[in-house]
Amino acid sequence: MAYRQILVHLDDTERCEARIRYAAELGALEGAHLIGWAPTGWADMPASVGRAVAGPTYLQLSMDYLIEQARNAARRFDALLAPRTDVTHESRVHHGEAVESLIAAARTVDLVVVGQPAPEDRSTVQRELATQVVLRSGRPVLVVPHIGEFRWTNGPVVAAWDGGREAARAMADALPLLQRASCVHLVSVRPREDADARIALGAVQQWLERHRVQAHVHVEVSSVPAGEALLSRAADWGAQCLVMGGYGHPRWAEFVLGGATRTMLGQMTLPVLMSH
Repeated sequence: MAYRQILVHLDDTERCEARIRYAAELGALEGAHLIGWAPTGWADMPASVGRAVAGPTYLQLSMDYLIEQARNAARRFDALLAPRTDVTHESRVHHGEAVESLIAAARTVDLVVVGQPAPEDRSTVQRELATQVVLRSGRPVLVVPHIGEFRWTNGPVVAAWDGGREAARAMADALPLLQRASCVHLVSVRPREDADARIALGAVQQWLERHRVQAHVHVEVSSVPAGEALLSRAADWGAQCLVMGGYGHPRWAEFVLGGATRTMLGQMTLPVLMSH
């Protein structure tokens, strides 16, 4: 398994370039083709509604502004990667609502790279984009923190395991990263010592060995929430990436995050690969 096509979400935030550089380094290692995806964010509405709300001239100006903003993001992507000869790339501007556009595009690639929402983000789209892509795209999503510089150095990786479907999906989706890691820490966070958890981790460890991944097994007994415990241990081990299942459940028309996933998206200090 390898990541042959990687999608990078493009926007006009300051962190976009760091996200592109991180994806490019991983793409070069994997021999992947990078696609920079720049949605305009324009939500289609019936013409009659548009005229009633704002008038056709204002709507056209708004659309033109959003299209130009997306084109600028695509140009920055192309300019940043132009000097690189170790990765192929292309940019695409898509005229559509940002979240739905990105989810649809994500389903045609091997890996999606998005940014963590910053605390100061007031836009609902920015706050919800990573969550929705994780829970609805059906693809592994690599979320890059909103602060800090990150490089893929084939260093240690932490992989979280709780025996659930999401964890199993994430572990399989992350195999290319795990195979490149200098060390993999396979971790199960429990409120108390758990012999069954050690047995389960041993089975995962054996499976990983079949895929040329040497993993160290840890049952972390902790009274703090699992997400916080994982981030603490990742810092202790100098991990460059964390792998975990992205947990959530549908509620009416929304998708609501589970506790550990919410903690991770809010407090991450390193890139996190999530699958749902």
